[in-house]
Amino acid sequence: GTQADATFSMIADWIGQTADPGTLLNLADGVAQRTAMHEACRIGNLDMVERLVKGGAAEYLLDKKGKRPLAYAKQFGHEHILEFFATHGAAHESESESDSEAEEDSHSEDDDREALLGGEGEEG
Repeated sequence: GTQADATFSMIADWIGQTADPGTLLNLADGVAQRTAMHEACRIGNLDMVERLVKGGAAEYLLDKKGKRPLAYAKQFGHEHILEFFATHGAAHESESESDSEAEEDSHSEDDDREALLGGEGEEG
């Protein structure tokens, strides 16, 4: 209905204005702790995966079962998703190596990830 449309519009505006949209894209559901990336990989939606990656969503977050999004792509036989991450992963690795000097920043990102996942007491 119109209320849902208004809510969606408000959320879309909020995501567009935030300094770090990736943080919002990484929010997990309250039950299974799956992110949008988990779901996109589970159903094999490459367009959604590409949009999430472009928006700054993470592919390494664990859900309640301890699974990363790629585990779902592999489980359900979505080779096109695995190929995309194989290509994207090489670029991602080189980016993270160049950022290794900023250890204080990465520590706070780890804290943020743990808070997003509600992972009190879980090992990462």
